[in-house]
Amino acid sequence: MKENKRFYSLMHAVCAGHGYCGGMHGDKFMDVIDFIPQSGDVTADQFVEWV
Repeated sequence: MKENKRFYSLMHAVCAGHGYCGGMHGDKFMDVIDFIPQSGDVTADQFVEWV
């Protein structure tokens, strides 16, 4: 994923500000970044579900 300062600022707010830093998905720890596709659009609803 290409570095995007606004995206990483958002992720910092989600994780450090609100405590949603990832969690267990099956037997693997995953972060929201693991769910985001390499290309294409992501809706706000999809992002919220992944968080």
